Amino acid sequence: MPALPIASPDEAKALVGRYCVGCHNQRMKAGSLELDKADFEAIAAHGEMWEKVVAKLRSGTMPPAGAPRPDAATYNATASWIEAKLDNAPPYAGRPVLHRLNRAEYANAIRDLLDLEVDVNSLLPPDDAAFGFDNISDMLGVSPALQERYLGAALKIAALAIGDPAQVPTSYTWRIPQDLSQDQHVEGVL
Repeated sequence: MPALPIASPDEAKALVGRYCVGCHNQRMKAGSLELDKADFEAIAAHGEMWEKVVAKLRSGTMPPAGAPRPDAATYNATASWIEAKLDNAPPYAGRPVLHRLNRAEYANAIRDLLDLEVDVNSLLPPDDAAFGFDNISDMLGVSPALQERYLGAALKIAALAIGDPAQVPTSYTWRIPQDLSQDQHVEGVL
């Protein structure tokens, strides 16, 4: 009688319990697998382990010769169910690495948080790039000099965002004689 397709984690757990857990448990740890404590609700969380299980099922090498074995249809149904769970899981791109913001990300954050458009190119040095990208965390190191630049930029941006209510707009006109040489400093002129 052909096996019915596995439809639930409970069915998969019962099948693995019947044919696999005898060797692959916390006590024996055959193949470094402990399937007796495996979470069948979260197959993708341990994708590497389940990929190995599928490979053994597809090749027919587990359970070993002489041990009770399911029929070919059950092998196929079990492997297909595990593969479907792995394939339907969101892709795992690795752990996100914490990195500093590059200039564009910094400008966007200031715009989104404070509703200010600032020219970060004049406030911060250029970002290092790798493979044509300037947001790769390995390239976005933080040196003491760069920290000072970010702090200076933050002070200027904070002053723009908060402002000083005591300040009033002012203007200055500097009158310089036309016959004065431009290679000398004039007192009072910045």
